[in-house]
Amino acid sequence: MAHHFRLYRIRVVLKIRKSVSLHAFHAPVVYAVLCEANGRGFEIKPAIPDGMMQDAPEQCRTELREGDEYAFGFSLLAGSEQEGNSRISAVISGLHSLGENGHRGAKLGGNFYVVKEQDLVSGHVLTNDAQPTPLPVDRLTAEIQRLAEAKELTLRFTSPLRCQRPDKARTVGHHYVDRYWCDAAALCQRMQTRQRQVGYQPPPDLFSDSDLSPHSCEVIRNHLAWLDVTYGMQDDKTSLGGCFGRLKLRILDPAVIPILVWGQYVGVGANPKFGFGRFRIEELGPDATACTRSSSLISLAFRHPAADNIAARYDIESGRLSEKIRELHAGQHEPGEPQEVWIDQGKRRRLLSIPPRLDRALQRCVNDILAPAIDRFLENSSLAYRKGLNRTTAAKRIRDAWHQGYQWALKADFSKFFDSVDHGQLKDSLDAYVNDDELVELVMKWVRCGSPEDDVGLPTGAVLSPLLANIFLDSFDEYVESQGRRLVRYADDLMLLFRTQDEAAAVYAEAAEAANRLSLTLSSVALPGACHPLQFLNPVSPPWTPWWE
Repeated sequence: MAHHFRLYRIRVVLKIRKSVSLHAFHAPVVYAVLCEANGRGFEIKPAIPDGMMQDAPEQCRTELREGDEYAFGFSLLAGSEQEGNSRISAVISGLHSLGENGHRGAKLGGNFYVVKEQDLVSGHVLTNDAQPTPLPVDRLTAEIQRLAEAKELTLRFTSPLRCQRPDKARTVGHHYVDRYWCDAAALCQRMQTRQRQVGYQPPPDLFSDSDLSPHSCEVIRNHLAWLDVTYGMQDDKTSLGGCFGRLKLRILDPAVIPILVWGQYVGVGANPKFGFGRFRIEELGPDATACTRSSSLISLAFRHPAADNIAARYDIESGRLSEKIRELHAGQHEPGEPQEVWIDQGKRRRLLSIPPRLDRALQRCVNDILAPAIDRFLENSSLAYRKGLNRTTAAKRIRDAWHQGYQWALKADFSKFFDSVDHGQLKDSLDAYVNDDELVELVMKWVRCGSPEDDVGLPTGAVLSPLLANIFLDSFDEYVESQGRRLVRYADDLMLLFRTQDEAAAVYAEAAEAANRLSLTLSSVALPGACHPLQFLNPVSPPWTPWWE
């Protein structure tokens, strides 16, 4: 059994000196910190150590206050214990230097103290004379043996899976594995190739080391959700997306099991140095060596003084909100029964499902921490329920498009949108965007409590519903824009803009397909005429040429 590597897993906890804002997706910042730390530790130019894969668990945390703790980590493949110890020691030394004497312009440089360095394999805090422990081969073997008879396995990707499709499987705007296409056996073949490159071979007494066949496994259920992120300077943005979520596989050849077990620790696909392509086989239970957040998003959402302000805003009786927060942390909070209220909207009536005041206050706390983070993931075409954007912005976008030659349009909306949101797909999206199981489960409790039907719908009177609507429709926006179309969407109303009459049928078909993938239906399609300026959300838009002339 050849194992020409050692795998180390380290978690670092910082204490922040001064408040700082971050993007909701932290991989670029953590990558920059590790590059600089490695450079300082070895007195070389900043560079990520060869064989290092970062962990950036604090996703959706956009504000770090003075005195806050902040956690990240890394895995390191090394050829020997001496090499592993040397590389880890240099990075940690460099982190101390960077925290105390960082360079100008760095997001975190010069703005933290290192308060803990933890060996995730042994569970011990590293001290000056302590040496990190490589992941024991016996642990891998035990996990392989536990799954030896498995017929189905669930892979949960906790960092972006960014894996290119073969040329024949690519379509416009879809070049990577996603919810709509995944060849599980090809994915595992890529894992096997990567593992051989780092010197790993599966235990021959359990399974053979032959090449995996193209029929080693297959996808039973695909619950991946694509997350598109950008980073870099405003005028030089880099887009780097991938899939979070779950893949349920049918195991057809047991030789794939050791490949999957080891794949948990080194990942699969592109950008492994960014920590991409990391997953956990859920049948094995929680990963004891996982790099965790310093604080859960729930703890951050309900900390003071933000919670105090919310209590005052909703006129909550003194002490009641704090009591509910304690119940929530103990896992004892159950949402209160919502109040149903009918309101008139023109020629039709609409049913609102309004949570009790305490639940509205709790939802506002969650909304206030999530909304700034989710906003960084949403497309430019999404204009409702976002700070600094409004109906006037939507009208201006339409006018600007008209002057740029987009003089044809389709106006549409989603039929009974708030009653049609699929809870399973919503949870998949929340898992991807938030990546915090505790908070996702709390949000889904509120959704289920106030939804019009079991497993379907958003409660229309809930504080969180507008944000959840934007999260749910983000994949629609991404799909339409990936086809090269111009879109302006305000909640469940949208405009599809195009240059020529001949595009109309194709544009509508693409949008209808994107809606259908979310179990939604486009309705109320209207084609504006030249004699009557289009009324979209009330502001007057430019004149349009009717496509039937």
